[in-house]
Order: sequence, then structure tokens, then C-alpha cells
Amino acid sequence: MLIPRKKYSIRINYSGILDEESRGFYKSDYQSVDGNREYVAVTHFQPTYARRAFPCIDQPDTKAVFSITLNHKKGYTALSNNELISKECIETLESCTSKFKDTPIMSTYLVAFIVGDLVNVEGKAVVDSKDREISVKVYTYPGNFEKAKRVLVYTIDSIQYYSENLKIPYSMSKLDSVILKSASNAMENWGLVVYEEVRLFDWDGFGSIIEKSKLSENICHEIAHQWLGNLVTTRDWENLWLNEGISNWIQYKCSQRLVADPDEKARYYSEGYQLFLKRDSLVKSLPIVHKVKNSVEAHSMLNIITYFKGAAVTNMLENFLGTDALIDGLTSYLKKHSYGNVDTDDLWESLNESSNLNLKEIFDTWVRSYGTPLVYVSETNDKRVLVLNQTQFPLKENADVGADTVWNIPLSISTSLKPEFKYQSMISRKESIIELPLAQPVDENCWYNVNTGLYSMARVKYSDKLFERLLRGVEIGSVDIVDRIAIILDNYEFMRFGVGKTSDILKIIQAFSREESMYVWKLLVDRIYELTDIFYGSNTVISRLLPKNLALPISNLSRKLEKIKDRNDYKYFAGMKPKIIKLLWLSLDQNILDKAKSDYEKFISNLLFDTKDFEIDSTILSIGVSEKKIEGFDAASRILLDDNISSKKKEMAKTSLGFMCDKDSIAATFRFALSDKLKNDDGMDILISLAGNFCSKGYIKDGVVANIEILKKIKNRGKLEKFLKVYIENFNYTHEAIGAVIFLENHGITIKDENFR
Repeated sequence: MLIPRKKYSIRINYSGILDEESRGFYKSDYQSVDGNREYVAVTHFQPTYARRAFPCIDQPDTKAVFSITLNHKKGYTALSNNELISKECIETLESCTSKFKDTPIMSTYLVAFIVGDLVNVEGKAVVDSKDREISVKVYTYPGNFEKAKRVLVYTIDSIQYYSENLKIPYSMSKLDSVILKSASNAMENWGLVVYEEVRLFDWDGFGSIIEKSKLSENICHEIAHQWLGNLVTTRDWENLWLNEGISNWIQYKCSQRLVADPDEKARYYSEGYQLFLKRDSLVKSLPIVHKVKNSVEAHSMLNIITYFKGAAVTNMLENFLGTDALIDGLTSYLKKHSYGNVDTDDLWESLNESSNLNLKEIFDTWVRSYGTPLVYVSETNDKRVLVLNQTQFPLKENADVGADTVWNIPLSISTSLKPEFKYQSMISRKESIIELPLAQPVDENCWYNVNTGLYSMARVKYSDKLFERLLRGVEIGSVDIVDRIAIILDNYEFMRFGVGKTSDILKIIQAFSREESMYVWKLLVDRIYELTDIFYGSNTVISRLLPKNLALPISNLSRKLEKIKDRNDYKYFAGMKPKIIKLLWLSLDQNILDKAKSDYEKFISNLLFDTKDFEIDSTILSIGVSEKKIEGFDAASRILLDDNISSKKKEMAKTSLGFMCDKDSIAATFRFALSDKLKNDDGMDILISLAGNFCSKGYIKDGVVANIEILKKIKNRGKLEKFLKVYIENFNYTHEAIGAVIFLENHGITIKDENFR
């Protein structure tokens, strides 16, 4: 019998596995400079993979001190969380034993060890006011030295930024980072950060601010965890946003210190912020904080909501408290709970103490409720008085409308009379009346901007008159970029959920026709393209209106892109060019039609057809093939079947078949793709492309039903599933999509992706 409060030592003999997958203790491969395949042994334990490497209680709140010793081949580098204290080698056996200093008390998922043939660069970081220095090294596989040097600079600067601004010195004596060809994204192991190389944007010394910012943000995120997650750790996986969400917010503060991107705010709201909004609109959306019952659910917490909605809540806290006050509160929180575990209430308590406010009462709903509030805005006869009504967005199917969440919503309101003045208010009832302190008379042209600068995460739906006035403000350039982004983000989702009208999106397109920001355009083009995908061919009115409304703004955008071709950030924005070309085609742009015709003639005449940008050139060629209808199909299919033609030309022919837009050519392409004439998986590639085509969605729906027995025989199940996912996504109504899934299951085809279950 064990005696209470007495310490016992348990020794367990065990053997683990060196996995092929990027979890637990696994092998990461790379190609050496002489062309051989080499390996690095590395760990990834988050969230519950430490148990695959050694026996443990694999929960974040079960912390321990770890003593780590590694036996390894002589000549290899061995690394772990803490510094190396001894290394003894046996020459005759070509083996060494490396022993590391005991770790601080820490969670199992942060333990790490790595062995392999690695090279490194090193430097020092100053971590306190007494100029205490720590060792900073970046390791990588041989031949990757230059990238390691760039990562080292940002790592040192990040450590110094957090040590200074959080007023807590980095707590270990060293920080190593390792860049590997294959790894599990990036992992913030205490004192030993691991990066998958593809996550580290490279620029060969001449990169744009965007690329430098993205690299610094990735590094700043992992280094932030040395405080937020490692020094202070979430008590359980349901509060993971305390690690990931806050780190995702503060990484931008750190990156701005390192790079100073003048467009950082626009990029944040048009990228990371909008990611969570889209995910949070799903029927299956869950709150940031919710119960986690097993390791599968723990893994699912590593998601967009945790990272990006968690960052958005922190951003709201910053707007409400001010940057300095929030940082002071975080410092208090970190000092109070150093080497311990926390939940969300611990954060509220620390912020309450530093601000003398009850932040739990205001903000707890934001992390414990799914979705976001929707605020309806209307005006009264007194134009200084606004009526605000709030409800849940999105409202889940069959939910009780009267029982939805009531939020405490901090708002900042501006007007066209004085755009720089921000009137701040808090609404906490279903209906609120707000009187704006405006001295001058308010006329019929005055616009109101509720939630200026995305002060909170609330979505805002204006009355028709107020919306039209706000769009006039956009047209004349008096609405700030963050608010222009919010107009696009909100109204597109309103259209999708039936809260707004499709005509509102067409009005937005016109109002933004002279938009200068490429970030705003990138956001808008994605939504225009998606809107076209939904309605083109299936709604005759919108199919007629879209080209008419797109012609001018998309032409203007195309010219703007050409003007920035020599800028080093061009390739970031050039990613939207294939979509722009397709939209111009639908708008009957003569320049695109002429270029497509010319490229088609060169292509089928075996003239020299040099492609500098495969995606753009194949898009234009595909338009040329589609415009020729059945003649184009015949030409492209002949090229694809000719073994004497180059692989690049055949690939372009294959791509073009997915663009067919008339009924006869679509039918011919579908039959051709399912025939036994094609090699490899060319037929499935054509079907996947055809299923995503604006023009062919209706035919695909019927074609799947008519050819289900042939589809069942396709051997490449991965590509079949990819095709069928696109097929299901093409249904505009949930009940139709569910019917399609049931039809497939009745014929023995199951879609594994949970989004289709």
C-alpha cells in the first residue's frame, strides 16, 4: 500500500518507435548535397504525442522536471530543451552519450530532443537590464546555411523584444531553433523550437516587406510561446487560446518592431482576421473555450478559431484597454502564474487587477459563445440618434431566436462630419439607443460608421439608406481601409446567410471600383469569384448583371497589377491574376479574348509557345480553347493523347479541358475523362477541374448520377474524393448536398472529410 505524502520513484523499462509520420519521435528526411537521402530524428509532442515516446501523464497541467540523456552516433549533433552539460564518446563504438541540464518544471508536450547531422549559426541575445546574455543558435541540415543566418537575426530580436516589453527576462540559458525539410509545421518546444522549412518565407536577400513580415511573424509567434505557453501553460486543452490566440496577437507587435510594415494592419484584417470570420460562420462552429473530452478533441483545438479568433479577442482587449494597459496586464498574469497552469478566469483576474474593470463580465461571452454578434443599425427622425439591435450571427438552424446570446459589445462610432472623432459606447441589451454628441446639423448625406476600425468583432448591418451613404463615403475615399475591409467581410456573409442581398455586393463592387489598396482588392476578388461560382449559369438575372458590374472595376484592377509588376511585392498579389483573367473573360473583355485567340492559334499550330507563368498562360489558353467550343475540345484532346508532344504542352491541354463552357463540349469532356483513352490520373484531373468550372456545375450534377457505376471503379480514391467534394460543394442548398452524400453512400462511396458528414 502506498503511503500518502511519501515520495516514490518508479522505473519503467520501455521501447518507443521512431515514427514515419510527423508525431511523437519521428524521422525527418532531406536530400544531402551529394544527392543522398538523409534523416534527422526529431520530436513533436503537441498535443498528446509524448506518450508515443516515453511513459507519462500526457496532460498540460501535469508538469515535471525532465532529465534527458541521449545516446547517438559520433559526429551527430544532439539537442534538447536545456543546455548540454556533458558529452562522452566511445571511439571504438563510434557512439556518444550527451547529457543535458535538467529542465524547469514543464508540460510533457513541450519536451524535445533531436539527433542528426546538423550545421549551425550562433549569436547572443540580451535578456535583461543587467545585460545578461543567452546563447542563440539556429541549426539546419547541411547546405541550408543562408536561411539559418536570416532566422538567427529575427530570433535574437524577438527574444529581446519580449524580454523588454513583457518585463520578464527569457527564463532559460539558451534558445536553439532547428529548420528541417519535413516537420510538423512549427513547434515552440521550450528552449528548442522546430520549424518546417516551407513555413519560413525566403527572399534570397531581396524580398518584399510582405515576405520579411511573414517570416518575422512566424518566428515571433514561436518565440512568444516561450512566455505564453511555456513559462505559463494552459491548464487544459479547452483553454488553448491563452497560448495560441494571445501569441497570434502579440506576434504582430513583435514583427512590427522587427520589420515595420506600413500595411501591417490592412494585411492582418484581410488575412488572419477574415480567416476566423469565415470558419466561425459554419454551422459546426464552436466557441473558443469549450469542453475537450479526449485526445482527438485536443488535437482539433489546434484550429483557426483558437488561433485567429483568440487573437481577435486579444485585439478587442487592446482596443478597449489600450496597448500599454493590456501588456501590463499580461505581464502581471505571467509573473503571477510563472511555471504554473492557468485557465481563462486567471487571465480575467489579472487584467481586472491591472485595469480596475470587470473584464470577465464584458469579455467572457466572446470566448464562450459560438459566432459573433450582429448589430442592426437604423436612424431615427433625429439624425443624431441611432437605434442598435443585436442578435447572434450566424443563428444556428432550429435555434430559438429569442434565446440567443446577449453580448456586451464595445463600439467605436464615427461620422462623415468628423471622421477622426471616435465616439465610444458599450451596448449590452437587445436594443440600445445611442445619441451622438454632434454639434453641427446632420444632413441627408451624413454617413455613420458603427464599429470603426473593427473596435470589436461585431458584424454591422446598416439600413438600406445608411448603407448607401456609407458606400458614397467609400467612393470619395473618406472611409478608412480597415472599415472598407469590414464592409466587404460583413456584407458578403450577410448575402450568404440570407441576411443581406446579392445586389448589395454588386453595389460594393461599383463603390470600390477606384480602390487603391491591393489588400482590399485581394479580399474582394476572392469574394467576387466565389459569388460568380455560386450564381453563374444557375441564376439568369445575376448571370446577366455580374459581367456588367465587373467590367470596369476588374479592368481597372488588371491595369493596377500591371503597374506594380516591377515591385518586389508583386508576386504576392499576382496570385489573384488567374481569377481576374477568368472574370474579365466573363465580362467579355476584348483584350483577354484577343490574347486567348492568339495563344490558341500558336498552341495548335505547333509554333513556339514559351510560358513564363504556367498558371496565367494556361488560363488564357484555356479561354481560347473554350471559345472554340467543340473544335477546341478536339484540338486539346488530340494533344493530350499524342505521346510525341512535350509534357508541359500536354499539361496545358489537360487544364484547358476543364474550362469548356458550352453544353456539347462539357459533355464531350466528361465522356473523354471517364474513357480508357487516358493514362495515369489525367481523366480524374480533368474531372476535378471541370467540377470547379462556373459553366459545367449543372452537367456535373447529372453526370455523377448517370455514371456512378464507372466512378465506383476508379482506383485513385484520393482524387475521386477530391472530385466528389467539389461536386457536393456545387449544391447551393444544404438539403441537396446532404442528398448527394446519401446517394454516394448508397452506392458504396463514403466521403471521409467531416465537413461532408
